[in-house]
Amino acid sequence: EDRKYKPYSLLTGFYCQKCTGVARLVHFEHKDYVSCEDDHCTCLDQLKEERIDGDTSASAGGGAVAGATTDIEDLVSAREYWKLDKNEDIKKVNGKGKVIAIIDTGLKKNHKAFDGKNIVHRNFIEVGNCDDTTDLDTIQYHGTKCAAIAAGSYFANCTDKEGVPARKDIFPGGVAPEADLIICRVSNREDPKPFIKALKWIANYEDEETGRHVDVVSLSFRLPHGISEEHQDEMEAEIDRLNKQGTLCVAAAGNDGIREENPISIPAKFGKVICVGAHNRHGIAADFTAQGNNIDAMAPGVNVWAPACSNNPKYERMKAMEICHGTSYASPAIAGLICLLQQYKDENNVQGRKLTNYSNMKDVLRKLSQSPGCYDQKKVYGPILPLTITDIEHAIKTC
Repeated sequence: EDRKYKPYSLLTGFYCQKCTGVARLVHFEHKDYVSCEDDHCTCLDQLKEERIDGDTSASAGGGAVAGATTDIEDLVSAREYWKLDKNEDIKKVNGKGKVIAIIDTGLKKNHKAFDGKNIVHRNFIEVGNCDDTTDLDTIQYHGTKCAAIAAGSYFANCTDKEGVPARKDIFPGGVAPEADLIICRVSNREDPKPFIKALKWIANYEDEETGRHVDVVSLSFRLPHGISEEHQDEMEAEIDRLNKQGTLCVAAAGNDGIREENPISIPAKFGKVICVGAHNRHGIAADFTAQGNNIDAMAPGVNVWAPACSNNPKYERMKAMEICHGTSYASPAIAGLICLLQQYKDENNVQGRKLTNYSNMKDVLRKLSQSPGCYDQKKVYGPILPLTITDIEHAIKTC
């Protein structure tokens, strides 16, 4: 109370440069700075040296660096990184006919990124269902970001959270913009039961009109390593069940780098989960991305351009965007890419093993990466390179 600052939000995966405290944004004398969560750290006495001169909207996304600025050229989306709009052939591979389930914090359906989307909601926090008119995402719009990265729609005239025109004018869309979305709302990361219930529900889901099942599940959450073995076993069993049914599970590796003894997140560390790390716009692995032999692929996860919560209620169709960081935002990108690969194989009768199999899909992702024959615990196989139809066909045929 004797300091004239107020905590803003924790920045998962980044740490104070003066101590081991987790970084956070603080507000001091009407300006935003990076500090740490340790109130006794001397960095709180040096806020003026650590002012963020660039965009501070990363507070909702999970990462920022003290004193750093972000230019428009540094902003990235998986769709742009993989050049999915570069020609008509690759643009036709858009996820149509596929279903992605996002187990996360919910969805702000009235965001412009979801105009015209076929979305099913299910709430695993409160009793009962969330129907299509429910508008819930209360934790930093984490679920909204993940859903948009996987399967959001293109729109222009982006704003910041106050409705001011943003520095980057467009959201290029998600990786699989024509895929349908299922939103499973969970939020308490200390309690594994809602997550297990969501996995069980997904395993039994069937669209009443089309008969389609879920093709891929994106899991951008981390449960504590201290959860009971019983709950871990139950969650892993449900993931195994989904795999046997042909539903692939993709999970964020985690944002703890090499700081912890067990850096790979639960459920990303489970055997039949495609574990995803993060890289920047240059394809270099992020410092925060967890490391280990479990990681199967990487996707953009630094300075990602994604939906934000609008602070101005007059915007009926929100266009607010912000910068976010984390393996959380790499996982849904890979989920969208899986839908594209499956769609292309199905529509073009490409010979090769089934892409509903976990091992086969891992092999395809490896072959689409920069260094498919050289694994590194931090770099993995390198970034997945910009996609071409030729590369996709070759990877599928030889998996």
